[in-house]
Amino acid sequence: MKSREEAQGLRQILSYSKKKEEKDPLMDYLLSFQQRMAQAKVLLTDKEKTAFFFVTLPEALPIAVITRLSPGSRSSASPSAASW
Repeated sequence: MKSREEAQGLRQILSYSKKKEEKDPLMDYLLSFQQRMAQAKVLLTDKEKTAFFFVTLPEALPIAVITRLSPGSRSSASPSAASW
């Protein structure tokens, strides 16, 4: 977004016509996207509202990968069950 703002500023400085500043639809989208991602981050990191369950094939490699990636995983009858 910073580079988009810089480009917009340079475009206005270098412009021959001194038109009124136009609204940038891409910048509006980027700001909206940034807000949505911030909201998603808050929701996904809230341990009271969010839980993750890994579903995998009962084969050695997928189970090993998930076990390695999930720090809160525990051994049980279902090796892919993880709890946080």
